[in-house]
Amino acid sequence: MVPKGVGHRSASLLPSLVLLLQPRVVVDRRNGDRRLFALKGETRLEKVNLAAMGHQVVVPFSPVLVAHLDTFAVQLTLCEGIGPWQAQDRQASLVLCHDGRLTVDTEGLGQASLGPDELTVIPSRVPYAC
Repeated sequence: MVPKGVGHRSASLLPSLVLLLQPRVVVDRRNGDRRLFALKGETRLEKVNLAAMGHQVVVPFSPVLVAHLDTFAVQLTLCEGIGPWQAQDRQASLVLCHDGRLTVDTEGLGQASLGPDELTVIPSRVPYAC
């Protein structure tokens, strides 16, 4: 996780496919008029191994926080069986199936069957269950 306000770039010796999550409003730095600074106390990047964290999630449908980014949270959830209905009032939800198979059922929008590394976006205020 790159702290807010820290300029950064990526490099890879091998082809890499990356899922980037960032707030919708991004400061335009092309004009050179704005100066951004890291928040005090943030001195290094955080790295999270999702596979390793996934082994720690043992209670179905009890989300574990991976990262908190401005207005949204990244959570890991073990889905086994039929989960409870839920809905986010303020913003859409992104559901990514990292491993296994998952059916996302919504009220009014039908179902989506997801396999490994497939995702769907559920609009705000739409009840859904996994």
